[in-house]
Amino acid sequence: MISDNDSEKVKTALIKAEEAVKNIKDTSLKSKAFELAFAKFLNNEKEPDKNINLLINNKEMSIKEVLLKTKARFDTEKVLIFGYFLEKYKHFSSFTMKDIKRCYFDAKEKPPLNISDKINLNIHSGLLMELSEKKGRQRNVTLTRKGVQHVKDKLMK
Repeated sequence: MISDNDSEKVKTALIKAEEAVKNIKDTSLKSKAFELAFAKFLNNEKEPDKNINLLINNKEMSIKEVLLKTKARFDTEKVLIFGYFLEKYKHFSSFTMKDIKRCYFDAKEKPPLNISDKINLNIHSGLLMELSEKKGRQRNVTLTRKGVQHVKDKLMK
């Protein structure tokens, strides 16, 4: 049984979340933003966090912004961050060495001489995994659950 207080709390959170996402045109983006905003408002948080505000304002986070919010110092860590960025913010299901190289360029970072080696080191650590299908002639990789957790727990500031 839901108390009147809880019912009122849910109603208020729904109203605030609907108001927060009313200007988003893309339905899938609007749905995700609503879900995140509702959860935040339901927990009595005054404002949604920055990632939700980015969704609500329909702004895309740049790779440089993501990189600056991390503790990544080594290229193996940057490759993980770039993969995380591609999957989380660009909605890639997988990525290639060419995609990672593009991330270095977009972030205005000097790429390592051998990006493939950095990908291999992450594969051997269990943070990335190679997929059987290839994109053209390039091998296709994706973050593992362990890789996603590593980025969230160890590399995010």
